[in-house]
Amino acid sequence: MLRNPRQKTLENPKNILEINYQSNAGIGEACWNFHPGSIADKKTTPPVLKRLVVWGGCVPNCAESALSSLVDTHCKTLVSLTYAPCGTKGGCLVRPKYHCGDRMGQQTFPSLTTIIIRDSPRLVPSSYGWIAPNLQHFTILCGSYNSPLSWLQQKPPLHTQLLKDHPNLVDLTFSLANWYDFRRKLDSTHPIPWLRLRPPSPLPWKIKRILLLAVLKPNQANAAKPKTRWVWEKPDPGCPMSTLSPDLMSVVLGYVGPQHWTVECCLQGGPNTDTTLEYMFDDSHNTTTLLDRGRSECTAIQNWLNDNMPPC
Repeated sequence: MLRNPRQKTLENPKNILEINYQSNAGIGEACWNFHPGSIADKKTTPPVLKRLVVWGGCVPNCAESALSSLVDTHCKTLVSLTYAPCGTKGGCLVRPKYHCGDRMGQQTFPSLTTIIIRDSPRLVPSSYGWIAPNLQHFTILCGSYNSPLSWLQQKPPLHTQLLKDHPNLVDLTFSLANWYDFRRKLDSTHPIPWLRLRPPSPLPWKIKRILLLAVLKPNQANAAKPKTRWVWEKPDPGCPMSTLSPDLMSVVLGYVGPQHWTVECCLQGGPNTDTTLEYMFDDSHNTTTLLDRGRSECTAIQNWLNDNMPPC
């Protein structure tokens, strides 16, 4: 029996709406109870939505229309979106103008910083009308046999399009999750980070320029000064960075601001992780197996990035 989501929403100070393993009617009821947009009493102020979670269940046309109306109404306040239904007609992301009959409509989400979606179908948020200029964390949910490299190997590459649409992106994470097995009843708190990609973050020119000036023009100030007149006077030694060569400074700047995409395996071993993975999938998927796969995936992804990504 569906638990009344209205009661949960009113008691939640963080303005979070979580919809776990619900059907078409259950999703519509949850959205309606959170924001009854057509109620007669206009004095009622609905709560502000900051985080929306749709985990498991089925999202057909009516449910997507209800979710579309919800995210479109709260576009300015929505901070985090987790969208991982088992079945949906619209894809792996809600179309914000679908409730208006516009499948290709766009909406701007200025406060949105986190998006978590399934790995299939492969897409970037802008292709479904989500304009999120301040997006920082983008997470792809993977099953135990899915390969993150296959998500990246699109034409054009999705990670480059993702960075182009969201210049403030901090990381792209592939997490292990099971949202499709109704019997296990795992919620959105269970995904385990597996691989993490970080985009290029070159040093801003206004900072880089100051560092290079110290190297390329180290003693211009000293050249204009008169010679010392007293024995106890010591000549100005200049900037310590003047001893660095331009080539060495280029190496230093490369460490300060990475010029390429980087990838790392962030899966942490331990009894708790083993227990979660066994319950999430089955006994044959333990931390050791997925750690080995993660290292192999890291090597393959880094080689592919080096072959296909020019310096930033």
